[in-house]
Amino acid sequence: MKYLLIIIVLMLSIRFYGQTAIKRTSPHYLTTKYAGKYNYGKKDSRVGFVTIYPESDSTILFYFESNRGAPGYNSGSLYEQVKILNDTGIYYLPARDSLDKGCKFSFIFTKDNLILTTINNLDDCGFGYGVFVDGKYARSSDKTPLNFTDRQSKEVFFGKTKPQDYLK
Repeated sequence: MKYLLIIIVLMLSIRFYGQTAIKRTSPHYLTTKYAGKYNYGKKDSRVGFVTIYPESDSTILFYFESNRGAPGYNSGSLYEQVKILNDTGIYYLPARDSLDKGCKFSFIFTKDNLILTTINNLDDCGFGYGVFVDGKYARSSDKTPLNFTDRQSKEVFFGKTKPQDYLK
């Protein structure tokens, strides 16, 4: 009877182990080749970075943060989604009211850089005075990030928090 009980416990353990979900860090999508961190600027001047997470074969999630440097050190950040096709994407946020122009800029990925360019002077992205996205951001890491830390030191996980839920 004792051996039968041991065999039953072992069989149940194996069965439940087989049903345990496998934890994946992130799937491999076509957009995985863009994953990583890109940086701009030098200390005591305008600095910024973009963290890229592959969300699907055609979309990425990005966290952008920048500081314009002295004398005001104004800053801005943005966590959003962009569709990518042929190494290029367009982010667009429509105007919120009659005083706002809206926000629109392009993403162009090269082997070692990310080039962000404002389109049609639509630069009302909610950043501080003098903060903008434009620049050539050098890739500093090609590892797929699982998270980013925002300006309030909050750790945000790409796989758990969608951009539309970030500020809630």
